[in-house]
Amino acid sequence: MEPTQMSSDQAPQPTAAVQQVPSQKQKVFFVSVAGLIAAAALAATGAIFWNSRNTAAASNTVEIGITSKGFGPATMHIQKGQSVTWVNTDTATHAVVSDNKTSKGDASAFGSEAMGINETYTVTFDQPGSYTYYDAMNPYTNKGRVTVN
Repeated sequence: MEPTQMSSDQAPQPTAAVQQVPSQKQKVFFVSVAGLIAAAALAATGAIFWNSRNTAAASNTVEIGITSKGFGPATMHIQKGQSVTWVNTDTATHAVVSDNKTSKGDASAFGSEAMGINETYTVTFDQPGSYTYYDAMNPYTNKGRVTVN
């Protein structure tokens, strides 16, 4: 058999293209990778939002949660001029009262009314010092301290 010779005026014959269809395993892999990329993008966006929100909050106000088991955190260090917001995260009623509450003229005296679930109480600390407080509903077990530098 002799090889066929083509003249330059003959067009080459088209070859059949084979289309490869992805298998089910490949489809699952691609969907998984796309999902991971989307989740990473969402997490990065949330982290940026959360950090910017907490940075702004840290310069002005800090939060302390209140439950029947205590304050969280029980000890807080802040700078002069910052505020502390106590948040009742419990289903029971709580009230924040400074140990100095009995002396009405004392600038370090503070105290909230009874707070229901998710209610807050905020105090701005303008003087350096150590301020101890307790929960009026659990005065022997729920105690805390704010130290102002």
